[in-house]
Amino acid sequence: MYGKGTCEFRGNSIVVSITFTRVLMDENTQDSMKITLDEIKMTYDNISDEERILAFCVMPRTIHEIMEILDHKERKSDRRHIKPLVEQGSLAMTLPDVLKSRNQKYITIK
Repeated sequence: MYGKGTCEFRGNSIVVSITFTRVLMDENTQDSMKITLDEIKMTYDNISDEERILAFCVMPRTIHEIMEILDHKERKSDRRHIKPLVEQGSLAMTLPDVLKSRNQKYITIK
């Protein structure tokens, strides 16, 4: 499918080169995707914390962003919401092998 130049054998290794096309969004598309925190809070005002987290995490979010959307100050209170969602498979970690990474984010699983 990719042609003869895709694979190259070197000593004890195989090098595979696969080309791909990047999709770039223009500034107008990126701006239309940005939502202010106040808009999010108003939109999710009448739903449970768990539903709010799942709706908010359609894009990967940090625990700090999740805390802010829930108006919580302590991380412990958010873990009691996030952990059950992860365990039931509704929410996934972007770095499941590094649980306490400062780069850890959470995303909703559909």
